[in-house]
Amino acid sequence: MSFRNFIENTISKEKRNNIKWDYYNAYDYDNSIDIQRIYNNPKAFIKNYFANGSKNLALNILQAENEDKLMNMPYFSNYRALHTVSTFFLGLLIENAANPDNPLEINCERDYTNMPFSYLWFLTCLYHDYGYCVEGNKDIFPLPLEGAPIPSCENPRRYNFFECRQLGYIKRKLKIQCSPYSCFGRKFSTQARHIDDTENEITMDDLLFKLTKYNLRKGVKFNNGIEIKRNTYTSTLITKYFNYCLNELEPKCYNHGIVGGFLLYDRLLKNYVKAFQENESRYQRPYQDENFHHFYYDDQGKYRQFFIEQIPIFSYISDCIISHNIWKAKPIDVDKYIEYGLDKLLSENFEKISIKKNPMLYILSVADVLEPCKLFKGIFPNSPEADLWKAWDCFDFKFIEKSKIELSVLEPAKFEKVYEQVKELETWVEIKFEKIGEQKLEIEFE
Repeated sequence: MSFRNFIENTISKEKRNNIKWDYYNAYDYDNSIDIQRIYNNPKAFIKNYFANGSKNLALNILQAENEDKLMNMPYFSNYRALHTVSTFFLGLLIENAANPDNPLEINCERDYTNMPFSYLWFLTCLYHDYGYCVEGNKDIFPLPLEGAPIPSCENPRRYNFFECRQLGYIKRKLKIQCSPYSCFGRKFSTQARHIDDTENEITMDDLLFKLTKYNLRKGVKFNNGIEIKRNTYTSTLITKYFNYCLNELEPKCYNHGIVGGFLLYDRLLKNYVKAFQENESRYQRPYQDENFHHFYYDDQGKYRQFFIEQIPIFSYISDCIISHNIWKAKPIDVDKYIEYGLDKLLSENFEKISIKKNPMLYILSVADVLEPCKLFKGIFPNSPEADLWKAWDCFDFKFIEKSKIELSVLEPAKFEKVYEQVKELETWVEIKFEKIGEQKLEIEFE
C-alpha cells in the first residue's frame, strides 16, 4: 500500500483505518470529499477546515484584503498548501502509532470536554507553514536593505528595542497586536477602565486584555500527564534568531515559523473576541459571568463552542509553530550563533525535541521532515511541481507496534537518498531510524 491508500482510508465514509481526522464532522455527509479533490485544491481543504470551525479570520494575512482574496489564499503557494495537507495526514498516522490506546488530548478544567488531538493538530499543522505568505512574497513584504541588528548584549533586560525593529515591522504590517509571550496592554482611557455591559461599552482592548492576562497564568496538560508550563524559547531568543535569518541565511528571509506563530495567536484571539461581540445571547448574563468564559456562536446555523480554556491552547500551538523553525546550530554556523547570542541552540546546550516532553512539537517536527512531497522534492529536485502527485505513490508508512512505524521507499534506487534526508532528524529530535532491507526503514519514537 502507498501513502495515497492511507489518506483514502482515512477520509473514507467507512472510516477504514478508524482515525479521527474531521474534528467538526463537516465531511460526514459530504460525498464530494475524495483524495483527487484534496490534491487538486489543497488550499480549499485548508480554508474549509478553518471555516468549519468558525476560524476563517486566522487565514486573513492583510486584514484590509477583500473576501475573494481571502478565499483564494493568494500569498500561499500550491506546493506549500499540498505539503501542509500531506503533513496533516501523516501526523494523524504518527500520533495513532505513538498513542494507539490513549489518543492525545489536552485536559480542560471546569465542565468542558477535553480538546482531542484532531482539534489541536488541525490548528498546528494546517497553519505551520502559513508564514510563507510573508517569507515568499518579497514584493509585498520587502526585506530591509540595512539588514537586522546583531544583539548588543546577552542580558534580556537590557535588550535594545531598536534590535526588535524588523520583527516589529512585520507585526505592524500584519496588524499583529497579541503575543503568546506577553499580555495585551489595556488602553489608559476612562471608557476602557470602566466597563458597563448593559450599555455595550465592552471594547476589543478590554477583552484581549482579559484573555491574555488569563493565558499568562496557564499552561497545558495532556491526558497522559505531560505538562507544558512555559514556552520552548524566550521571546528574546526568538528575536535574535529572527534577525539571524534576515542577515545570514541564503536566501535571506523573514522566518516563516516565527511569523506564522505570532500571526495565528493574534488572529485566533481576535476571532474569539469577534465571536463574543457578535453573540447576542451574552447580554442575558453579566459580563463577568460564565457567559464570557463559555458561549456558543451561531455561524450561519453552525453552533461553535468558545471558552476561555482555548486561549492557553492557542498560545501552546503558536509556540509549537514558532519553535519548529528554530534550528540547532550546524558546526559551520557555530561562530555566527555565538555572535547572535544563540548559545542555547549550540550542540552542547540544545535539548532534543521529545514526544515525552512536548508531543505536538514532536509530531510536527517529525511529520514535517518525513512528509512525502518534501521527500519527493529531495530525491527528484528538478521534478516539475505538476509531478508532486507521484509523491503519495512513492512512499508507504505502516504501523508496526506502539511507537514504531515502517517507511517503505517504493523506488529502491532512491532509498539511500531518502535515508540521508531523514537521518539528520536524529541530531535534533528523539527518534531512531534503522534500515531493514534495501528499501525499508523502521522508525522508533523515543
